[in-house]
Parts: sequence; C-alpha cells; structure tokens
Amino acid sequence: MPAHAFDHEAIIAVVEKAGQLVQRMRRNGLAPIQRKSSTIDLVTEADLASEALLREELQRLYPQIGFWGEESNQRPETEYYWLVDPIDGTTNFANNLPLYAINLALCQAEDPILAVTLQLPA
Repeated sequence: MPAHAFDHEAIIAVVEKAGQLVQRMRRNGLAPIQRKSSTIDLVTEADLASEALLREELQRLYPQIGFWGEESNQRPETEYYWLVDPIDGTTNFANNLPLYAINLALCQAEDPILAVTLQLPA
C-alpha cells in the first residue's frame, strides 16, 4: 500500500485531536506522574489518554492496520502498523516546558512510509 492510498487529511486530523486532548489535560493539571525505567523515563495520564485516542481513531479509520504505541509497547504482527509516541518529550510536558510533540508513523515491516509530527503547544 503506497502512502498516497491513505487519507492524509484524516490522519492529520486524528493527530490534531490527540494534541487538543493533551493540551486540555495540561491546562486542567497533571495527574500523578509515573516512572517507567528511570527517573527521567516518565509516563503521564496524558500519554495514556493520547495513545488510547490515537489507537481508537486510527483503528476506526484503518481496522486492518496494526498499532504499536510507546506506552502499551505491543508490537503488532501485521505487515502494516502505526508506530506512535503519544507525547514525545514527556519530561518536558511534565515539567511544564513547551517542547514536546505527538509522533505518528505508518510502517510497512520496518520501513516508515508516512509520518506526522505535531509540535506542541501549537
């Protein structure tokens, strides 16, 4: 499936929707922050909510494509899959620094064929 076979505007809209969710959660205050593997490897409720939204919306649009999110970290067995970092820069996000993003790539096997990065705050 070549990249032009996908609805780019719909994919961008999904990422923008996740960005709006993350921004709203940030304005409402952060829930307790959890540490994953180290003191700088963090996960917030916004990471989890963003990943869940991206998974739901992308699977609604393209149910045949797998999903691999940073927080769930379950590599799909499909040839095509979405590779997602729901908040790239969680440490910055958690410390109220305006340098973070949402990253999404559509991969075929190991090769990215389409990508979207939304820098936040936008």
